[in-house]
Amino acid sequence: MTKVKNAPNTGDLKAPDYTEYSSWIEYWETENSRLLLLDWNKWLYKCPKCGGLFAWSKFDGAHVIKVYSIDSKKYILPLCQGCNRGKDETPFDIDNNLLLPMPNKK
Repeated sequence: MTKVKNAPNTGDLKAPDYTEYSSWIEYWETENSRLLLLDWNKWLYKCPKCGGLFAWSKFDGAHVIKVYSIDSKKYILPLCQGCNRGKDETPFDIDNNLLLPMPNKK
């Protein structure tokens, strides 16, 4: 497990500026293909931060950073829209395999 938190001031980092994908969640789905590792119940997926169950359409590709690490990279991780769009930077644990490094700008 890796402790991460929402990366501050990342709202202006748009996926098409970095990838050929239209959104960060599309980038994560295609490049990571670890969707099955997320807890799910037929049509609902569990947000790894708040634990809430939501339809996949209610998830964003959130920007997170590792806590207590010398690694300064940003990573993409699916979070529910409430957890992604809020201001809460409380650290939480996540399986390191679910983190997808954010690519360099084109």
